[in-house]
Amino acid sequence: MTRRPSAAYRNWAKRMTNLPAPPYSPSVEFGGHTQNEFNVALQSFYGGCQRISNDYYAKNFPNNPPGAWELQRLQKRIRIVHDHSVHCFVDMATGDVLKAAGYKAPAKHARGNIYDEKNGLGSMGPYGPAYLR
Repeated sequence: MTRRPSAAYRNWAKRMTNLPAPPYSPSVEFGGHTQNEFNVALQSFYGGCQRISNDYYAKNFPNNPPGAWELQRLQKRIRIVHDHSVHCFVDMATGDVLKAAGYKAPAKHARGNIYDEKNGLGSMGPYGPAYLR
């Protein structure tokens, strides 16, 4: 007799297959870009962050399941959360990728932009954006 997967695993699998659409607020300006351009760039960036982190964990920690990912809309930014920790922030007005200084606030300087040729993933590592050099 085969065992049924646990509720935690079923919830995790559901979140991985049904990724949320990027949040949108009509009161936010997108810095010369349309809402659709922002949503496409954010989804691409979000998927790239997941790919980089999941590839790293699969290679270095094969027995651990990949963690849960979540997009959270704040007033001015999108917070990307991985396993209850902030991975990075994305500024909705400019598309800048910001390193997390804490759970609620980003660090001062941008680490990339979701509209650039690397889609903001140039300085992204498995744990978040790189430090400034």
